[in-house]
Amino acid sequence: MSDSLSNKELINIGHQFAKAMSSSTPIIDIAKMLTRLAERLDVTTLALRETAKQRDALAAGNAELLDELECKQTFQQAFFRQSLMYDVVAEAYEEAKEQIAKDVEIKARLCLESNSLFDRLRAAEKQVADLKDAFRIALSAAGIDVATGSAKGE
Repeated sequence: MSDSLSNKELINIGHQFAKAMSSSTPIIDIAKMLTRLAERLDVTTLALRETAKQRDALAAGNAELLDELECKQTFQQAFFRQSLMYDVVAEAYEEAKEQIAKDVEIKARLCLESNSLFDRLRAAEKQVADLKDAFRIALSAAGIDVATGSAKGE
C-alpha cells in the first residue's frame, strides 16, 4: 500500500479489505491494515487538534476585535460628531469595519471547516472501531483468543 493514499482512499481500501477478509486471511495482513488505519487516524487526529487550537485562537482574537470595534465605535460617535473631521474619520471607520467584518466571516468559515473536520474525525474513529470489532470477530471465528487493549491505548 502506498503512503500517498488519501484518508478516503485508505478507508475505502479498509472497507474492501474487511469485506474480503475470511478465516484464511493471514493475521499479519489484518494487523498491517489496522496499523495503517490507526496511524492515519493518529495523524488526522493530531491535525484536527492543531486546527482546533488555531480555530480557538482565532475565535479569541475575533472576540477581542469585536470588543475593540464596539469601544471604538462608541468613542468615535461621541467625539467625531462635533468634529469637522467627522466625515473623513467615519469613512475610514466604515472601511475598517468592513475589513473586520470580512475577517470575521473568514474566521467563521474556518470554524465551520474545523467543525466539519471534527465530524470527519469522529466518523473515521467509528470506522476504525468498526474495523477493530470486525477484526476481533474474525479472530474469534478463527478460534484465536485475542486479549483486549494494547500499549497504544487500543
